[in-house]
Amino acid sequence: MPETTAADELFDAVAAAPIPRRPASTYRVQLHQRFTFDDATAVVDYLHALGITDLYCSPYLLARPGSTHGYDVFDHGKLNPEIGDEVSHARLVAKLREHAMGRVLDIVPNHMGIGDHNPYWVETLEVGRSSPSSRFFDIDWEPVKGELAGRVLLPILEGQYGEVLEAGKLQVARDGGRFEVLYHETRLPLAPQSYALILGRRIGALLEAHDADDPHIREYRSLYASAEFLPARGALDPVQIERVLLEKEVIKVRLERLCRERPDLAAFIDANVASLRGTEGDPRSFDDLHKLLEQQVYRLAYWRVAAEEINYRRFFDINTLAGLRTEDPLVFDVAHTLIFRMVGDGGVTGLRVDHPDGLADPAGYFERLQSRLFIRECAAKLAAEGRADEWPALERRVAERWAAVAAVPASDLARRVPVVAEKILSRGEELPEDWPIDGTVGYEYLNVLNGLFVDPSSAESIEQTYSEFTGDRQPFPEVLYEAKLLILRASMASEVNVLARQLNRVSEADRRYRDFTLNELGNVLREVIACFPVYRTYMLPGRPTSQRDRESVEQAVARARRRNPTIDASLFAFVQSALLDVPADAPTADRVGREVFVRRFQQTTGPIQAKGLEDTAFYRQFKLGSLNEVGADPLKFGGTTSAFHALNAQRLARWPGSLGTTATHDTKRGEDARVRLDALSEFPDEWRTHLARWQRSNARRKTLVGDADAPDPREEYLFYQTLVATWPIDAEGEAAPGGYVARIQEYMLKAAREAKRNTSWTDPDPSYGEALSKFVADALEGPDAGPFLRDLVPFTRKLSRVGVVHSLSQTLLKVASPGVPDVYQGCELWDESLVDPDNRRPVDYPRRAALLRWTAARIGGGETRREVASSLLAAPEDAAIKQYVLSTALVHRREDQDLYERGTYKPVEADGEAKGRVVGFLRQRDGRSVLAVASRLVGSLMGEDAASWPTGPAWGDATLSLGDGGPARWRDLLTGEVVEGGGLRLADLFGTLPVALLVAEPG
Repeated sequence: MPETTAADELFDAVAAAPIPRRPASTYRVQLHQRFTFDDATAVVDYLHALGITDLYCSPYLLARPGSTHGYDVFDHGKLNPEIGDEVSHARLVAKLREHAMGRVLDIVPNHMGIGDHNPYWVETLEVGRSSPSSRFFDIDWEPVKGELAGRVLLPILEGQYGEVLEAGKLQVARDGGRFEVLYHETRLPLAPQSYALILGRRIGALLEAHDADDPHIREYRSLYASAEFLPARGALDPVQIERVLLEKEVIKVRLERLCRERPDLAAFIDANVASLRGTEGDPRSFDDLHKLLEQQVYRLAYWRVAAEEINYRRFFDINTLAGLRTEDPLVFDVAHTLIFRMVGDGGVTGLRVDHPDGLADPAGYFERLQSRLFIRECAAKLAAEGRADEWPALERRVAERWAAVAAVPASDLARRVPVVAEKILSRGEELPEDWPIDGTVGYEYLNVLNGLFVDPSSAESIEQTYSEFTGDRQPFPEVLYEAKLLILRASMASEVNVLARQLNRVSEADRRYRDFTLNELGNVLREVIACFPVYRTYMLPGRPTSQRDRESVEQAVARARRRNPTIDASLFAFVQSALLDVPADAPTADRVGREVFVRRFQQTTGPIQAKGLEDTAFYRQFKLGSLNEVGADPLKFGGTTSAFHALNAQRLARWPGSLGTTATHDTKRGEDARVRLDALSEFPDEWRTHLARWQRSNARRKTLVGDADAPDPREEYLFYQTLVATWPIDAEGEAAPGGYVARIQEYMLKAAREAKRNTSWTDPDPSYGEALSKFVADALEGPDAGPFLRDLVPFTRKLSRVGVVHSLSQTLLKVASPGVPDVYQGCELWDESLVDPDNRRPVDYPRRAALLRWTAARIGGGETRREVASSLLAAPEDAAIKQYVLSTALVHRREDQDLYERGTYKPVEADGEAKGRVVGFLRQRDGRSVLAVASRLVGSLMGEDAASWPTGPAWGDATLSLGDGGPARWRDLLTGEVVEGGGLRLADLFGTLPVALLVAEPG
């Protein structure tokens, strides 16, 4: 059979196979040494009973020892032994298969953890740019600082290099046949050329004391010569590189053998090593050690130097996470080998890609991901048929066929494997349609859904209350601009320096721009990035620039020019031109220089936006804290049902596999803490009144630090928002429950450091932190805390009861909406958590499983669903009502996944005054119908102190209109009650619960 025909038949056969099952729902677990594969296996039965179809796991490849999150991967080819081994992993997979459940893997293609456990980083530090491993990392081998040419800056020292060196904290050690530098727990390799400095010490005395014909002495001399005459560090000639890579390992093997066979020579070498240590108080005694360290690929430096001089791309401003060059085919393959094997073995129903905005070419990455997976599937099919030997002849044609598929990224085949991206969309931004993925992790959905529970009519009142209390009247765009400039000049200044250097190279290639100074270019770049309206653009060499990307660049440049009228306008014009206009006749070197600049620029704007917005501005201004969420725009105060329906319709049409989330490991507040804060918008006058009382009550608890009180007014305002958001609904009396005070202290200190106004992570002020913690403790458990708590707790309970209703609505809408409902670990019960690490606390799964069994037993034991639902709502403290609504909806979605995944979407509305307090939609497919209806903005319907639930008569005679042709008879899955008619009375729909999930009944 001709090769082309055989390849085409193979391609068509695999393409025609059923597309892998998409998740119907996901449940996120954080895996680490205290929650392992075996722990996850133990909760699978419970998750299945809950209605979950897919376990969504945090990264579990080999990561930094003690990692609690897994994003600091050291080796993409191994499982993390702290989480489990192949056997325990297989047990988890087998347990999931028992219930026909899949797993979604969180993969990290953008960065790696660096340290002595990362073999690629270690080899790079040992050999430098000559090492094949150096291609894994974005290292600027020719940075602005000439002393760093061909070297890597390692800002790991606790103080200035000279001080640390002369304090004896840097030491050389021998480990078998290799030499290392030790700094506390850090181990750094020595360049093989520098072995000669150690072996050559006192060599004359050694030779005099031994017979020159002694074979071990000859071996010693040979080792010394081998190290001394290795090609210089940074050699780029392929022959020299190969020699270094080969001989450095041979030297280690020979040296280890020599030390093993001749203990006296081992002792001599170890004495040489010891002689390098120096004597504290005698600076000159450290000269030899300094000379040795100066011969290394790395330059050790004070950790503060990183902000301006670090010359490898990092993940945000984290020095221990280095950016990966995943655009390199070899790096891509190495980073995905184990992931691909897991997908090939089956049971993987989706991939979650972490931080794709950090990649050089996100669209290209996703195309390559889908391509590799499909091509591997073709190879596996041949192997299963016993025809593996045919694959080399067919692979090229299969790849050609796939290239045609990739040209239409919206096709089902191009999106064959379910992939979601951790892409944060700014206001008005849409996910690039050329990405062959299912969608995002769902932050845009979270924020539009949350907007339903914020009353827009109170925007002015809330803003005025905040301004009067804090004195902060700065527009949020100014807060964000200043925060981004702070990040650009402080923690991520080095990234701008690298960018400016590359832009300078571009300017030098054009006589019209060569007079621009490096300093001018750096200043303009900072201003443009500070004004950038989105996380990043996606411009690629050789492809037309999209209108969206062009507008983003032009808008940023225009804003920066308006803010800086004294800067030469031609500088801004040059930056815009460098980003958008590469002359077709530009010399190759000029074109390549511009392409490098554009790529690095795009990889830089995202981290600056994230650090400036999410990790600074959100902690500086928080008029209503629930609006300060990942992917949110605090200027958008509340949302509308029409915006919610529009997003759902778009997700169904374009991105039906997007996750619908209400909490993640990165959200700023738990999903129930968020809706409680939303409820403040329904009681703005009470909020203002209580704030004034609390401020007076706690005024004497502040501490003077320097010339100002701690906490300052903004921090105090945040403190009160935090209390009303997180005070446990099941707390008894008015005393803070155990552990609560410490949680709030930890959060307030973190918030103050993120704000970077009175203290920060890089310059922590211990006295300020102590004053802040003292204020929290005195207010919540001091000897005279009673009056404050007696006023706080009843108001918090009122908000929490409104929050209960909105939480049930949020839960139901999430499950019934287009997209894949996602539950973050533990959030099936009340989630009053704060930002990490608070939201990573252990989850009590036995309690959750017992609660679910208890509810099921009541229904199976003779109680009606209506009776059970009513009693659960009457006593919401244990959160069984939330778990019940979630589980009921999830189980139905699992039973009819096709209806929820592909069913049509039709908004439905109530009439009269209730119109703005209800959100509902109808899903239909092949004669099956489900209607989800939820209440919103119900505070005024719940009476004084929110003592009454918004059910039954609270809705008067308002009806829900389904229009013509809709089902005439419905059964509520939550209560078992049946309602009839094309115009459904809300008093009937919400007779027992303030939410309803109805399925059409015959007749």
